[in-house]
Amino acid sequence: MAKFALTQTSQMSKASRKVIITGASFFLVIHLFQLVWNGVMFYNYHFTGKLFLVLIPDWVLITEMVLAVFGMTLTISLLKNEIRRSKYIVFEVFVLCISVVILLLTEIEQL
Repeated sequence: MAKFALTQTSQMSKASRKVIITGASFFLVIHLFQLVWNGVMFYNYHFTGKLFLVLIPDWVLITEMVLAVFGMTLTISLLKNEIRRSKYIVFEVFVLCISVVILLLTEIEQL
């Protein structure tokens, strides 16, 4: 009976590990997309002759790129088992909250 319980928990841990890897990979792709998108926008604003109807402030683009690099670093650390899941979730929520505050600040600034 104890052997069955041990096997069941190890299978559960393998299943939860797959879920963690899938979720972390998703967040890694999201942060990579965020980094590339903000970098392309920054490049287009400063180094091309394109005219834009609405310009996102430079400090927003740079801050979002820094947050994307921070999020990618956290995700890679989670995948390498260097940090725990709970710490990763706290930091990821922190990055999300900072992004929302930046969004609200830019909306207030444009009024």
